[in-house]
Amino acid sequence: MIFRGWKLSIGLTLILVFGGTDNLFGWARHNLITQIIMENPPVWVKEFSQVKVNKSIYEINSLNPKFNLIYTIPEKSKCPSLPSEFVSYARNPDRKYGFQGAPMGATISALQILADFSDEPDWDMDIDVETGQVVDFMGGSQGYRHMYYPAGTFHIPNPFMPQGKAPERAELFYEYAREAFSQGDYYWGFRFLARAIHYLEDLANPFHTVQLSTKFIMKEDFFQGTIQNTKNYHFAYEDYVAFLMVQAQRNKKGQARLLKSINQALAKKMENIRVAAQDLAGFSNREGAALLDLSFDFFGEEFRSNQKLYLNAGKIKKMDRRPEKERALAITEKMLAEMSSVVKGFLDMAGKELVPGTDSSD
Repeated sequence: MIFRGWKLSIGLTLILVFGGTDNLFGWARHNLITQIIMENPPVWVKEFSQVKVNKSIYEINSLNPKFNLIYTIPEKSKCPSLPSEFVSYARNPDRKYGFQGAPMGATISALQILADFSDEPDWDMDIDVETGQVVDFMGGSQGYRHMYYPAGTFHIPNPFMPQGKAPERAELFYEYAREAFSQGDYYWGFRFLARAIHYLEDLANPFHTVQLSTKFIMKEDFFQGTIQNTKNYHFAYEDYVAFLMVQAQRNKKGQARLLKSINQALAKKMENIRVAAQDLAGFSNREGAALLDLSFDFFGEEFRSNQKLYLNAGKIKKMDRRPEKERALAITEKMLAEMSSVVKGFLDMAGKELVPGTDSSD
């Protein structure tokens, strides 16, 4: 998105360098999205119905040293996959809705591994690792690793140059999956695939491929206010999409069309995950940039604040009556369909490359 005037660009520079941000998430419910994508999974994935859980033997030096692996959580800490009432996942980032897991030595299906751990990169894996000017401009270490501004688009500080590491992170975990499968370690093979899927899914969210909308600028609180204002709309969008998918899955009110866009998407042929991730980011930036401007009107003035604000059921009722709703859903539908095509294509490629004898027609 091209910002008008260099004075504005300088102002945004100051905001991004000195403001700082909280962790940014691509989608509120990666596990639910992945589960929906996998409702008609590749045959080769379904064949791994009993995968034994084992300890990791892999050293990945690029992770946050304080990041802790989990395999399961106490029953009392589990949250339903399809809550009956509205949930703000942004307000409750540590609660793992829908997570099942399995203890060491138990068995779990590949489908469950892919769903459970497609959320894992958001569990503080990527915070406090990357540093530098470009990292600051992308909201910190996690933002830098979960976003990607494509080449040829305007963004700060390196306009028209690619910026962000999400495609690289997807490729990294695919290579770890390759190593695990080669050793017959299917649990970690699928867990690494789930991590790679996370970064692909992130890149279908325009908030991760477009730097900023000028509508989010707060003149009365230019620095911290603009930052918090942007996050309010970002998190409201993610909570809203998750709410619609949960409601549709529960066969109640919701936008079943979003589920159809995921389910009916055809696998996109791919040969290289990094290139496919970059292409997905380009699609998201090109076709979804209007969503940032639109979100300001759709979610309403009530989110315009230098304080943390979260979506709730009452606000959704107001949004349902706004004329911007249809266009917002149409853009989201397009993003989810493209994301689903890429993830399905990725798993087709993974099957052929990691599991000998896998037919591309699966």
